[in-house]
Amino acid sequence: MNNIKISRVPVKELRTSEFPEFVTEVCAIVLKHEPTVLKIDGVFGLLQAVVPELMKFTVREGSHPLTAELHTQRHEFDKTLTGLLYLIRGIKARPMQVYAAAAGKAIPVLDKYLGDINQQNNLVKRRNVRLLTDLIDADSELAAAIQTLGLKLSLDELKRLNNSISTLQTTRREVKSQTEKVDKTAVISAACTAMSKLFRTIEINQMVEKETDYAPLVRELNELMQEYNKLLSTRSQLPKGDDTKKTDTEVFADTVSV
Repeated sequence: MNNIKISRVPVKELRTSEFPEFVTEVCAIVLKHEPTVLKIDGVFGLLQAVVPELMKFTVREGSHPLTAELHTQRHEFDKTLTGLLYLIRGIKARPMQVYAAAAGKAIPVLDKYLGDINQQNNLVKRRNVRLLTDLIDADSELAAAIQTLGLKLSLDELKRLNNSISTLQTTRREVKSQTEKVDKTAVISAACTAMSKLFRTIEINQMVEKETDYAPLVRELNELMQEYNKLLSTRSQLPKGDDTKKTDTEVFADTVSV
């Protein structure tokens, strides 16, 4: 059985944002070929252990999965608030004697917190709604008036959405903070070291484990390496002013290839 060398990629030329994807693609290929059977599970585990830290590189506010959920929640908040304001205008336009006492209690409070709310930014909108719902929770007579006027469901939904938005924002901020604390140089160096050991182990095992066929794994890894080397070759030929040649901050230290 012929021993096939694994091609290498000059990772220093990869963008920081591309490196995690490169590593995860290598891991996916190795997993597909059953590392335990190939007797490389130990060294492969070293590379897998670095992947969670690498994934933190890719967490950005715009691309974070919670950003899409936040957008949806904010849209629902605005839609519910618009509906509530419509109901309040209706109560004012068609006063009914049976609701006079409830309106007298609730409308001045609603006007105080919601009267000019459409002229405010999102932060002030949410703050005013929070102050209003907190006040309703603390005042049983006001809560009863809101219930009588048929506004409770809308205000309860605004309160729920407000709390949900706050929770999502806090969670995303915490994740973003963790991402900023990642020592990218150290993580990339660890990943490069683990990947080099993995590739070298595969190459040595081809000579030692004569009964095991490593060729399918090596061929697929080499196809991946060829794709990345082609990408880097194409990029190197781009004009210096081309926007597509702009790279992220280099943090690859002295690592040349894996």
